Amino acid sequence: MPQYTYSERSQVTNAFDYCRMRARLFKAYLLARNLAVYNDVLFLRTLTHAPGLAMEFIMRVLIRYFFRGVRLVLAPVMLISEKLSTPNAVERAPADQARVDQACQNLALYQFRTCPFCIKVRKEIARLGLTIELRDVQHDPAHKQDLLEGGGKTKVPCLKIHHEDGREEWLYESDDINAWLHQQFGA
Repeated sequence: MPQYTYSERSQVTNAFDYCRMRARLFKAYLLARNLAVYNDVLFLRTLTHAPGLAMEFIMRVLIRYFFRGVRLVLAPVMLISEKLSTPNAVERAPADQARVDQACQNLALYQFRTCPFCIKVRKEIARLGLTIELRDVQHDPAHKQDLLEGGGKTKVPCLKIHHEDGREEWLYESDDINAWLHQQFGA
């Protein structure tokens, strides 16, 4: 074992304590990033020695709850607005409407109920008088998994187009979907 003078020994001890303290703070930081909401209050007790991390953690929680509250308030407003402003469907001859309905059996729209871009696509679907299956990715894990496996990402809105030759096309972006629908079924 190396021989140290008293001052060198205190420096080594202080350096060791400093490293232990930094490791403890880093561990607390990692725990703060991974904790669920129900552990928030309990975890704050462990962060009393790291005020900067505690403040960052508190801000994260406050921001998370703020945006959840905004969504909670805006969701009914958006849904009511959609119902009130949805246009009337295009009038078609019964034979034409049957042809359109047959073509729509190969389409499915993956969407969130309150997503503004999904609302935009649903309004275009209503305006064109289409009967496209709506698949809610937010509340149905099976649809979310289908979207992830087929399209490669869980971005909505996404129109799944099953072509007659057996291949599937996944069309993202509301403007692209609306343009495709208008090109296929526009009056």
